[in-house]
Amino acid sequence: MLLPPPAKLLLAISGGPDSIVLGHLLRSSVYTVYWGHVDHQLRKTSIRDARFVKTLAHSWGIPCAMAKVSVRSWARKKKVSLEEAARDQRYILLEKMARKFHCEAIVTAHHADDQAETVLFNFLRGTGPKGLAGIPSQRVLPSQKHILLRPMLSIPRETILHYAYNEKLSFCQDESNDDQQFMRNHIRHHWLPLLEKEFPGLKTRLGQMAELFRQEDDYWEKEISGIESRLLKKIRLGYRLDLLSFLGYHRNLGSRILRRVMTDLAYRDIDTVYTHVFSSHSSFELVLPNEWRVVRQGRWLMLFPKGGRRGE
Repeated sequence: MLLPPPAKLLLAISGGPDSIVLGHLLRSSVYTVYWGHVDHQLRKTSIRDARFVKTLAHSWGIPCAMAKVSVRSWARKKKVSLEEAARDQRYILLEKMARKFHCEAIVTAHHADDQAETVLFNFLRGTGPKGLAGIPSQRVLPSQKHILLRPMLSIPRETILHYAYNEKLSFCQDESNDDQQFMRNHIRHHWLPLLEKEFPGLKTRLGQMAELFRQEDDYWEKEISGIESRLLKKIRLGYRLDLLSFLGYHRNLGSRILRRVMTDLAYRDIDTVYTHVFSSHSSFELVLPNEWRVVRQGRWLMLFPKGGRRGE
């Protein structure tokens, strides 16, 4: 990990083998480690997991914060999937715990199999370079106050389980990992093992490919940062883009600039914007998914998120 000791870390611990192994490894590290457990209340056995984590933290002498949230209610309220709701609420609560313990970083136990599943899942549903870059090994969380670290991202789950059994570590099994209503579980239990059998080493290669795309993405992000301020201006209810300058850049770079603003749009939606810009020399208005509105006014392209109105 890149944080120098004696940094304080909050480990997101579910009670499963991956986070328990990482907890065991960090226990003897030079870092000051705290645990944070979030009960999503998606299954009856989640209470068992919370009790297990609390008991283990006490026996290992590790300070542990506990929280629970009704993910189903949140998903209905925000009209998002259970997976998205669980992820969003988990990180919100983990950041609260990190502030409580004055931690610089939050650590999760994502591993190489998670990376391979994510890359394949993103590819199958349609994605661009950022989606093929998979899970980043580290990133700054939206609050800008904590770093998220994933130190086991290059380690296969088989190796993690082998360590757990060798060290005689107890852990919980999450039954939802076998629930076939989640597409990711189909990939994990059926498609990826079948592909790995036909193409040995596929999971490793998917991880390597993700790293290559991650490096490419990091390079372009640095390039765009120097250009974006000259092209894009924040206005009262959205953004204004200088089309005369914008269209002088390569389409790949231009698409990335648009994606930095309209982060919740798919690449096909960005292509729709480009198509209208190139095919129309007059004013137009587009209504895109997630209620984004794109309005051309002469040399300006106005980008309005939900609730935005035309004009400054």
